[in-house]
Amino acid sequence: MKLSRREFLITGSVLAAAAALPSVYALNKDNIERRYQDIKAFASDKMKNMDKYALAAIVPSVMAMLLFTYANELTSVLISLIILLLSILFIL
Repeated sequence: MKLSRREFLITGSVLAAAAALPSVYALNKDNIERRYQDIKAFASDKMKNMDKYALAAIVPSVMAMLLFTYANELTSVLISLIILLLSILFIL
C-alpha cells in the first residue's frame, strides 16, 4: 500500500499526538492536584481569618448594595423599554 504525502502527514501527526498525549495528562494531573491543595489551604486560612471580622455588621450594607443594584438594573430596563416604544411610535 502506497501512502501519499498528505496521508503520511495526517497519519504521522495522529500517531505523534497519540504518543505525546499520556505524558501531557500526567503532567497536568500532578499540576492540578498541587493547585487544588494550594487553593484548599488558602481557603481554609481565609476562613480562619474571617472569624476576626464582625460579619453581622457587613450583611445590612451588602443587602442595601444588592437592592440598589437591582433598582439600577430595573431602571435601565424600563428606560430601554420606553426608548423602544417611542421608536416604534415614530416609525408608525
